[in-house]
Amino acid sequence: MTGKLYALTETGRESREKAFGLVSVPLPRDVDWRRYAQVARAQVRRLVLLELAAANLPGGVTASALRKSLRDQHPIGLNPTIRALKELEQAGLADSHTLEGGDKRRRYVLTTSGAAIARQLLR
Repeated sequence: MTGKLYALTETGRESREKAFGLVSVPLPRDVDWRRYAQVARAQVRRLVLLELAAANLPGGVTASALRKSLRDQHPIGLNPTIRALKELEQAGLADSHTLEGGDKRRRYVLTTSGAAIARQLLR
């Protein structure tokens, strides 16, 4: 793993405010920062996670629907989209399921951790 994330401590935030008059907001506690780093550095993973957050459909969204919604601004193939979804699922940031009945396509939804990371990426 490469790269590190740094943040000010409470003492650092207080010192910054006294010295420069700049107020710093403490980091949210609900974000897994190691997983955040894994998503933030990988362009396709980041795009897929953010698109999954934007879709926010109760039944989930398929990989092909995600790819189609991304293709106008980011021409990503279906295989990289599926790979990113599997990586997000392995990291515990997305869940997949199939609907009962005739439709056997996997549908993906964000987990609570995935939604927290998406909110942080959008800040």
